[in-house]
Amino acid sequence: MSLGLKKFVSILSRRDDIAKIQSEAKNSEMKRTLTRIDLISIGIGCTIGTGIFVLTGLVARDYTGPSIAISFIIAGVASSLTAFSYAELSSMIPASGSAYTYAAATMGEFLGWIVGMNLVLEYLVGASTIAVGWSEYLLSLIHAISNVTIGPKFTRSPIQYVVAEQKISIDGGSYINIPAIFIVIAISAVHVVGMRESSILNNVIVFIKVLAILIFIFCGIKYVDPGNYKPFVPEAKGGSFGPIGIIRGAQKLFMAFIGFDAVASASQEAINPKKDLPIGIIVSLFVCTLLYIAVSIVMTGVSNYKDIESGSIANIFSKFSGSKWIEIVIDVGAVAGLSSAILVSLMAQPRLFMVMSNDGLLPKIFGRLHPKFKTPYWSTIITGIICSVLSGFLPVDILADMTSCGALVVFTFVNIGVIILKITHPDMERTFSVPLGKYLCPAVGALITVCLLVLSEAITKIRMLIYFAIITIMYFIYPMRNSNLGKHKDCETGSYEIKNDSDSHIFFLQTKV
Repeated sequence: MSLGLKKFVSILSRRDDIAKIQSEAKNSEMKRTLTRIDLISIGIGCTIGTGIFVLTGLVARDYTGPSIAISFIIAGVASSLTAFSYAELSSMIPASGSAYTYAAATMGEFLGWIVGMNLVLEYLVGASTIAVGWSEYLLSLIHAISNVTIGPKFTRSPIQYVVAEQKISIDGGSYINIPAIFIVIAISAVHVVGMRESSILNNVIVFIKVLAILIFIFCGIKYVDPGNYKPFVPEAKGGSFGPIGIIRGAQKLFMAFIGFDAVASASQEAINPKKDLPIGIIVSLFVCTLLYIAVSIVMTGVSNYKDIESGSIANIFSKFSGSKWIEIVIDVGAVAGLSSAILVSLMAQPRLFMVMSNDGLLPKIFGRLHPKFKTPYWSTIITGIICSVLSGFLPVDILADMTSCGALVVFTFVNIGVIILKITHPDMERTFSVPLGKYLCPAVGALITVCLLVLSEAITKIRMLIYFAIITIMYFIYPMRNSNLGKHKDCETGSYEIKNDSDSHIFFLQTKV
């Protein structure tokens, strides 16, 4: 290997020291106010959102039929295995960068950047997806209460995706989704004020939406028609239904499980992160998986999957007399629930930008904390602007697909990171370890997520390849040249100390003299 190639490879694989990451997290200026209950609520708040209120109906109608319950189980198993890996890593490295920090510490800066940019799909694009679903439920609630129907001109994206033809079309009767933009701006403003205020609001909303989901399940049971479950696995048509439809349904639904990893992004605001983060991650995922499966079974029992419309799943009760109150309760719960999912996603994304900025991979403005509220306010504002544009002009189908793929990529690297740390740091303190031995859970978790990516639709894989090409080019333009690891070479030997820049309120490395 030539000297130039060796240097290039060493740049791509340069890693941050785990002790330095732990020290930075310990000395963070961010306020530690989150309890174990807050962390569980954050996980449920982000996880229960578009996946259950919007995608459940769309996936059942277009890909799986009644067998959507199997798709949820597959996605849930894959997520559970990855949740164990997240729990172990969060107990070792309690830093706000979540999977980005884990990947950078185990596999090097370049792959850390790749994971970080896929987290953007998971958090930022995910929040846009949820905002579009929130808009649809708001309109459904208004119609259920007042029987007023608001036209699509200013409530729907002008860009639509036709699943059967796998192509994008332009809707001349729609211009912009104003309700989706409104909710993103409102929640971004809440985040600028502070994490504790956001957490209290999230706890209240989580209670409301879980109650609405339970009402959907228990009230919907009496309307179930066993005939709607036949055939349980509809005959395959192209890339939909049959066994391939179940697998692709699991890939589409994967974004329904991404909320639990947002718990890890709140580590620097947790009172006892090493013990409470694993509990928050695992408990929130377990609760959400049970609710998902129950809702999917009731939904496809109440309505034939072919008759499910896009938008509110509460609409399946419209054909039954005396069920108007159920529709209203579910719509209220969905509006509240999707609000909390947006709240948590827009909480996680600015903190990711902050950590990447502290590492030199993004401009310093992304890492600045508000002098009074101690929140990454510039990252929050920038995130809100980008999210508003996406939710205002793109449809839920495309946004959800990119979000799921981003999550699958991130989860793959998280599982691999656990395996690497067990080899390179076998004696490092772990307050939680993956079950069933050292390597089985993370290895199977990585294999499942890779398989789901490989079995995605062709158009999905093309979009992801284009995205990977873009973020790779971005790395060579800015992060590689401005990384703290590149500026302070002797940090590889562990010779560093933590300094605080009082003007920018961010932490950075300064080599010892």
